[in-house]
Amino acid sequence: MTKKAAESLFLAFIVVLGVFMVVRSVNHTHHDSRAHEHEDMVEEVHYHAGFQVYIDNKLQDFAKLKYMSIKPCGIEEHEHDHDSGDLRDALHLHDMIGDVVHVHAANMTWQNFFDSLSYALPDDGVIYVNGQEQTDVLGRIIEENESVIFSYNTTIDENILDQAVPIEKIIDVGMASENCST
Repeated sequence: MTKKAAESLFLAFIVVLGVFMVVRSVNHTHHDSRAHEHEDMVEEVHYHAGFQVYIDNKLQDFAKLKYMSIKPCGIEEHEHDHDSGDLRDALHLHDMIGDVVHVHAANMTWQNFFDSLSYALPDDGVIYVNGQEQTDVLGRIIEENESVIFSYNTTIDENILDQAVPIEKIIDVGMASENCST
């Protein structure tokens, strides 16, 4: 092999090595940015909680079409666009069941839920979580299988507390939605 041939071979090796290093670097950077994008995405969850709203001693009816998320049967959980910015993708009602919220993104609060419905609650209410009076529930993250009564200008007695959405219904609604049935 001549000196000129050896230099040409060495130069070709350096060029190939350089191209390899650039491609690897770009690939690694792309992978890192996709991993970072994934960290920024909303964490997907799927659970349910019960709720009722009483205003002036009257139970509010959320089993109306205007409050429902209408997704055709067959839309899988991973097809919900939790990162769309639309709260109705993250938490909603469906199947004409107006007292069980479906939560599909982490860290969703009761205020997020009512905002998703464009429903403004009155000020100065009394709120019960699993039968116990609580404060600042609207800003609290919705918890799996909890049952909440939002009460405004309403006399809460044992009868109303006994009519809170039972955990059995919350679980049944969750199982039915998993099977895409009503």
